[in-house]
Amino acid sequence: MKRILKILSAIVIGASFILTGVTPVVANTIPLTIDGVINCAHPDNAITTTCRGEVPPPPVTPLPAGYVPAPVPPSATPTVPPPAPAPGSMITYSGDIAIDCALEASKSSPICAPRTNPDGSLNCAQADNAITTTCWERAQADKKSGVNPVPSEVDCALEKFKNYPVCTGVAPQAVIDFEKSRANAAPLPEMVNCADPMLAQTSACTNRTTTDLPADCALSENTNLPRCQPMTLPDGSINCAQPDNAITTTCWEQAQVLKSFGALTAVNCNLPGYLSYPACTGIKPQAVIDYEKTSSVKKLNQETATVSNETATVKTLIETTTVKTVTENAAIAEVPQEAKVSGSVDLKSRNTKTTVLQIDLDLAKAKVKVIATKKGSPTLTQSVSADSNGDKTVTFKRNLKGYTIKIVVDGETIDSLKI
Repeated sequence: MKRILKILSAIVIGASFILTGVTPVVANTIPLTIDGVINCAHPDNAITTTCRGEVPPPPVTPLPAGYVPAPVPPSATPTVPPPAPAPGSMITYSGDIAIDCALEASKSSPICAPRTNPDGSLNCAQADNAITTTCWERAQADKKSGVNPVPSEVDCALEKFKNYPVCTGVAPQAVIDFEKSRANAAPLPEMVNCADPMLAQTSACTNRTTTDLPADCALSENTNLPRCQPMTLPDGSINCAQPDNAITTTCWEQAQVLKSFGALTAVNCNLPGYLSYPACTGIKPQAVIDYEKTSSVKKLNQETATVSNETATVKTLIETTTVKTVTENAAIAEVPQEAKVSGSVDLKSRNTKTTVLQIDLDLAKAKVKVIATKKGSPTLTQSVSADSNGDKTVTFKRNLKGYTIKIVVDGETIDSLKI
C-alpha cells in the first residue's frame, strides 16, 4: 500500500511540473564548484556558513595561454603610512585594545568618546561606560517610563553600538556582580541610625541610587567623596569605595585577601570619609556577622547530622552483631551434642580353647572394638556391633588368661578387664 502511495505522489508531482512548465532541478546536475570556486547554487553548498554569510563569488575565467599582464603605471600620489604618535600623545586603552585618540581617524571610535557629557552626566556612548551598572540601569529606567529604550547618546542603528549591552539586552558583568553583592548585603534596620559615620554615607541616609548621584557630585572637589562613588569601576568590577558596597561580604573578604598578601585595601583609608569603612576599622560589617552565623549554624547542623549518622551506624552495627551472636549461639545450641557412651565388659566363660566376653552398653547398635593385650604376646582385636539393647557376646578362640581386655567406642576406652 505504501509503495502504491509513493508511486501516486511521484505521478502527481511530475504532473504538476508539466502543468506549470517548470523543469525540476536535480542536485546531481548542479556542479559543486565552478572553475575551482564553491558554487552556492548547489543545495549541499547552500547550507554552509560560506554561502549563507556571503554572496557567492563570481566564476573565475581562466586566462588565455601566453597572457602577459599590462604594466601598472606608478601612482601619482604614493600611499604614505600614517605618522607615528608624537611623544606624549594620549593612548587610550579599553580592555586589550589600545588606540591613539589623538589621530583624526580615531575620534569616531567609542573608545575615544568623552567620559562625561557637557552637563556632567555619564556618557553611555563611551565604550568603558557602556558596561557599567549606571548606563544599564538608566536604559532600563527609560524603557519602563516609555521614553527611549537606550540612553540618548547611543544609537543602536550604528554598527559601532550594536554590541552595547543596552542594544543587545544582555546584562553586563558589572550588573551581575552588583546583584550578587546586593544579595549578600545585610539589610539595614527599619530605623537607621544616620548618626553612625558608616551608615550616614549609605543610600538609606543619602537617598542615593546607582543612577541618581547627589547634584554636588558633579563638582570636581566632591569627586572623591564616598557618597559620590559609582557602584562599579570602569572595568565593571565592584567599587568598594562606594559605601553601600563597603558593608558587603564581597568587599570585606576582598580587603582581608589584600591584607593577607601585605597589600593595601582597595579603599584609601587616609582620605576623609573612609576612616569609618570596615576595611579601615577592621570591624566586621553586619553582613559578614550574619553570614558567619549562618555558616556556623549550617556547619553545626552538618556536624550534628554526621554524629547522628555515626551513632545510627554504630547502633545498627551493635544490633547486627547482637543478632548475629544470638543467631550463632542458637545455631550452636541446636547442634546436638554427641552423647557419651558408657558400658562394661565382663568375662562370661573361659576354658583351654575359648574365652567368651559379655559387653553391655547404654547405646543401641554401637560399634565396639574389643582389644586383648598381654605383655610378650600378640595383641588380639575384634570389631563388633551391639544389638538393639546395647549387648553383645564376643568369643575369642583362645584362653585369654593373663590378658587385659578393653572395649573402645569411637576411639574412647569405655571399660577394661584383667582376666
